[in-house]
Parts: sequence; structure tokens; C-alpha cells
Amino acid sequence: MMDEVVGHMTEKVVIPPADQIEVTPRKHTHKSFDEYLPYGTNGDLVPEMAHAGDGYNFHVTGLTHDERGYPNMTLPTQDKLVRRLQNKILNAIDRITMTEEEQIDGADVVVISYGITSRVAQRAIEAAREKGLKVASCA
Repeated sequence: MMDEVVGHMTEKVVIPPADQIEVTPRKHTHKSFDEYLPYGTNGDLVPEMAHAGDGYNFHVTGLTHDERGYPNMTLPTQDKLVRRLQNKILNAIDRITMTEEEQIDGADVVVISYGITSRVAQRAIEAAREKGLKVASCA
């Protein structure tokens, strides 16, 4: 999550002990400095990562970027990057999503939310239920 989102959370966060957290190691590159592309995919949707301090230099930006990390706002570059990110999420959808339905049967209204907005939506749903409205949630 973004720092801003975490900073605005009001709930208690409980981090389990390290031995209870499943860690999926990143694939690290073994390519030379000249061959390494920090956002190159090599047939996989998750780019290889360079170890910090090993001498690899690359640009990091939140803008649409090329495989080197440099901003590139052309349509082909944007299309390639966004499709890779979409496919990366779609291929992992079963592992990274969790849904909850609450009081769906008999509801007059179903509120569907995801991400950080689910917290605000849940408060609104609870307030509506206190007023006697038949509101369900799907998050």
C-alpha cells in the first residue's frame, strides 16, 4: 500500500512474527550491467531485480516508462507496460484476491467496494443498517 494510505488507517495493524510470514523471493539478475533492463520481462511478467549496491544503475519513475525505467509517453510503450501489469495481476488473481459478502440475502442495496474505500463503505453500510435499511456488502 502507498504510504499515504497506511498513514490514514485508523485500524490496528498486527504484523505476525517473521517465521509466520511466507516470503516469495524475487528473481535476481545475473546479467551484465550493459544487458540488464530493470523492467525487461525475459518471458516472465515479473522483471528480474538487481541487488542494491551491486553497481547496476537504473532510473525509477512512476511515469509510464520503457524497459530501462526512463519516462516514455508514446502509445506503444504505454500499451506494452500497461498490458504487462494487467496480465501480471490477472495471472495471479486467485492468489491475490479475497472477497467477502455480508447479508446479501434480502438486501435492497448491495455496496461493492475494494481497497482502502472498503473501510469507508463499511462504516456507511453500518450506519444505513442502524437506520433500518437492508444493505449488503461485497468487498
